[in-house]
Amino acid sequence: MSAGVWERLGPLRAEGWEQVRLLAAGRTKPQIAADLVISQATVHTHTVHIYAKCGISTRAGLAMFAMRHGLAARTGPAAARID
Repeated sequence: MSAGVWERLGPLRAEGWEQVRLLAAGRTKPQIAADLVISQATVHTHTVHIYAKCGISTRAGLAMFAMRHGLAARTGPAAARID
């Protein structure tokens, strides 16, 4: 992960990093809430903050951001086209 990305995302707690991974993997808010044992409202709030720190506004943007910066595994046929 590049230094600029670390500076923006470094303050995330462990749950934040896990939420980035889960969002990038395509998990829904209810699924993430259940996985992290938090409310859907908390998932939404964390998502808004994560988007702001990453400078993006969509799940697709977050998935691409996470893959480009080594925060999510690349899988499936589209993975080869993201670079």
